[in-house]
Amino acid sequence: MALFDQLEKEMPVLADGTAQAHGCRAETRVEKFYPPAVNDRDQTAFVVQQLTAMHDTDRVKVGKCST
Repeated sequence: MALFDQLEKEMPVLADGTAQAHGCRAETRVEKFYPPAVNDRDQTAFVVQQLTAMHDTDRVKVGKCST
């Protein structure tokens, strides 16, 4: 649940800042009711390999894994 705790803390700050920059207001609510998805490393590597084979390598972006 650490991810939800971080989202609950940081999402309102991000939303408020973005809204204020455009002269608007933001209201956020984070509901903790399901665990976050964690992708299988091997399956992710396979998909990256397939996408890289089909598209230019600069079009395939892979984020860093936190676990």
